[in-house]
Amino acid sequence: MIKLYGKSIGCGNCTNAKDRLDKYGIDYEFIDVTKDSEALSLIKSLGYRQVPVFENEGDWYTYKQLEDLIISLGY
Repeated sequence: MIKLYGKSIGCGNCTNAKDRLDKYGIDYEFIDVTKDSEALSLIKSLGYRQVPVFENEGDWYTYKQLEDLIISLGY
């Protein structure tokens, strides 16, 4: 299952990312980094400074790479 790290409030790209995944019926777990300090530390430790960030089976994607993720899933 895809993990989507983002903010539930004030992040237009996070909302757009959820909408895109929903459009294709892709299951994902949303992790709000404003409420989960361990998740925030994790994505920061990987060098990410903006959300949303996606993780799928050990592969990481930024918002700009969302289409690549969707294609890799066969959609």
